[in-house]
Amino acid sequence: MLANAQQLKKVPGRKDDQPDAEWIAQCQQCGLLRSSFVPPAEVRQWRHLTRQRVKLTDQRTGVINRIHSVLEQCNIKLSNVASNIMGVSGRAMIKAMSQGESDPAKLAALSEGRLKADYEQLVEALDGQLNEKGALVAQTSVGAGGGVGEGDCDLQRTDQNADASLRETA
Repeated sequence: MLANAQQLKKVPGRKDDQPDAEWIAQCQQCGLLRSSFVPPAEVRQWRHLTRQRVKLTDQRTGVINRIHSVLEQCNIKLSNVASNIMGVSGRAMIKAMSQGESDPAKLAALSEGRLKADYEQLVEALDGQLNEKGALVAQTSVGAGGGVGEGDCDLQRTDQNADASLRETA
């Protein structure tokens, strides 16, 4: 039996050393201790998947915030013209900047779809210089298989596992 330690603390007596194990067993025999709730394996699996998803989401958010901070320090105001700096256009621009591209017009030409601003505002927002530290952060975060893109895949896999588990239980 697994007893709740908080409940055991409420029962008067000592509970610290080995001779007290007999006393705890006697408390159990007298019905003074209730067993703790141990969820079924199915519920434990759901909890694990939920915790994993929360951790992955937090890590992804941290990477995005780091990239945003580096861009702002380098006077690149991408968030002013793009609602999601990690969208298709934002990733393409950040990847190009991390590979050494600094011409705002060429970077703006990488935009796909709709952004919050027009082309001229985009060129103006991208008029900054990504330093070495910023390029390194961008490469490791957006570049070949690292950081945010990989985090998206992990999140999708976790969601798929959760969906499959739900289908099995239903």
